[in-house]
Amino acid sequence: MDYKQRLKADLMKAAQSGNVDGARKALHQGVDVNTRDKHDRTALMHAADCGHTEVVSELLRSGANPRLKEKYFGRTALMFAMSGGDLKMANELLDSGAEVNATDNGFETALMIAVYHNRDDLAPLLLSEGADAALRDENNRTAMDMAQYYKYDKLVGILQEAITRRLRVTVS
Repeated sequence: MDYKQRLKADLMKAAQSGNVDGARKALHQGVDVNTRDKHDRTALMHAADCGHTEVVSELLRSGANPRLKEKYFGRTALMFAMSGGDLKMANELLDSGAEVNATDNGFETALMIAVYHNRDDLAPLLLSEGADAALRDENNRTAMDMAQYYKYDKLVGILQEAITRRLRVTVS
């Protein structure tokens, strides 16, 4: 393994383990913050997926692009954050330019993934940032369809309120 490959591996390992100092060190030694691993994921995607908010913050400060998608599923860092992330992480990703209505290869959005993971803490943020609850995935399901299917009553209420609010704005 050459020097650049080792630095890239060090960055990915730091992102996955939550090692802010390790990520910072790899970046200071010259590894590209948006480099990809053999699975086409960036360090930002790994840190978001593993719920490492401080590493996500460091990577974003260092210029990580939150709009990049990995090729296998077409997911962004924001989508990965819907399973393991927290409110602070989601806010930082959105503030850094993450696309709230980006879709993956199955046409799922971050909101749909949040619903799948029963993240009633993250869904309101996504909705307040413009997440479109009417979008449909490749199986023609909306976020509401998913919430109802999984019987996530709190999310059903959150989504219904957002839909009602949007209808009121549209009619006015």
